[in-house]
Amino acid sequence: DEELKNRVMNGLRDKDLIDLEYLHRAKEELQIIKEKNFSPYFLVVSNMISWAKGEGILVGPGRGSAAGSLVCYALGITDIDPIEHGLLFFRFINPERNDFPDVDTDYEDRRRGEVKDYLISEYTHVASIATFNTFRDKGVVRDVARAFAIPLAEVNKALKGIETWEEFVRSPTASEFRSRYPEVVEYADRLRGRIRGTGLHAAGIVAAKSDISKYAPIETRKDSHSDNRIPVVAVDMDQAAEIGLIKIDALGLKTLTVVKDTLENIKARKGIDVVLKDIPMDDSEVYLDLSAGFTKGVFQAEAVPYTNLIVKMGVSNLNELAASNALVRPGAMNTIGADYIKRKKGRQAVSYVHPILKEFTEDTYGCILYQEQVMQACVHLGGMSMAEADKVRKIIGKKKDAKEFDQFKDRFVQGASKHITKESAEKLWHTFEAHAGYSFNKSHAVAYSTLSYWTAWLKRYYPIEFMYSILRNELDKDKRTDYLIEAKRINIKIRLPHINESGEDFTLEGDAIRFGLGNVKYLSEGISKKIIAARPFDSYKNFLDFSSKKGSGVNSRAVDALNRIGAAAFED
Repeated sequence: DEELKNRVMNGLRDKDLIDLEYLHRAKEELQIIKEKNFSPYFLVVSNMISWAKGEGILVGPGRGSAAGSLVCYALGITDIDPIEHGLLFFRFINPERNDFPDVDTDYEDRRRGEVKDYLISEYTHVASIATFNTFRDKGVVRDVARAFAIPLAEVNKALKGIETWEEFVRSPTASEFRSRYPEVVEYADRLRGRIRGTGLHAAGIVAAKSDISKYAPIETRKDSHSDNRIPVVAVDMDQAAEIGLIKIDALGLKTLTVVKDTLENIKARKGIDVVLKDIPMDDSEVYLDLSAGFTKGVFQAEAVPYTNLIVKMGVSNLNELAASNALVRPGAMNTIGADYIKRKKGRQAVSYVHPILKEFTEDTYGCILYQEQVMQACVHLGGMSMAEADKVRKIIGKKKDAKEFDQFKDRFVQGASKHITKESAEKLWHTFEAHAGYSFNKSHAVAYSTLSYWTAWLKRYYPIEFMYSILRNELDKDKRTDYLIEAKRINIKIRLPHINESGEDFTLEGDAIRFGLGNVKYLSEGISKKIIAARPFDSYKNFLDFSSKKGSGVNSRAVDALNRIGAAAFED
């Protein structure tokens, strides 16, 4: 506890955040962490992230409810100031909660394995987490039909347009199949919900103070990034938490790899060290680009529904960008999206049920968009404790039946009736019930919108380095085509592959991006390497020279493909 306190205080001093508000918040958080005996968990996560940063691995600005913790910010676990953004620690840790909190962290996807290896080497009792897949929906129909050797064509015909088990047993299009093969219906129904197979959780790791086999059964599985077998607890992530094991999620994020490559290219080409945390977050040019729909390559925002929303509402600051991150979620736009946009654009008056709500809903124009706002309304208007408010939030977050709200309804209405009419209190409670379908975690919205802004900023001010990094890290051909079109839109020259100029993949040539030989159809990685390895120091002089030196294994189909795109055109 003392070590954690010292690290937090040092972190606040380093950030020059030692006024009373920050000190009081830190003291409050540390006291709860101490009472719950969570200090070891925070120290493990802090050590992991410090090690990763020391190794030059780019770590995300934050993820999930941990971004609402000042302790996490002071320790460098997140880059989000929770006080500046009005984020709640109680959304992260409920004083009545006994299980360990959940700090999820993002790393460059290509180096996530190194972080996992660090934990294994640093802490003796560490293991990965298993996953369990179950028989469900139309998949169980396919599995049972396969066991009875039923022709695939008949199965496909019966399942056409069907997604769920309920649709299968009721659909008229599947009635003939059900009549012909009643055994499929019988056994599939009996198998539904049972475990179909096991796997390895991509990010989950557990740690314990002594041999994990004392707490959970252990097996071994082949590691995806090595030839070694690694220990795995034979329980899933929820069961691991129930047992009391410390669970750490180290997630790989391709965007962080793109950003890291961009920063390295900026340094190599221009000698500039761009520090992400020092990027101004109020650049109007960046927000104008986003509002104009120039979102291609911007983290999360490039999906068509998200782009359309940003264009429709416009964004001029991080709060609005975070709101867009929440509004684009299923149900939100259809529920409060129209009111939010009208109020934002001045076409509808901003109103509050009571002035108490203004303090924490002013940024969203009086609309209750986030789970944290529901919690604050329960506390400040309804007179609930923060622990009770978090229980309401948890019901919302788990998308559970709205009937679970009933146990808290009378408590809220009674408290809120001291400030507003009973009818208004009940009406507000009904909006909370509606929240079960769409409300979002503000801490996560702010953290991920920060990463969205960073990518938009890099694209705006270092476009060639950014687009080059995206192209190098994108394997999907359709997406790569979209990025090439976007690169040309922002006046980046794209040069075709050439046997004398190209590398295996995209390369930078001054103010242009050159296609790699490996980007040509029919040219495998091996063929590209052979052509480059055999390339003379002063390049191939002509086609005859190329043919004589290219080496064996460069087949005629590959040569024909190079000819068709002009990659073997010689100046002489």
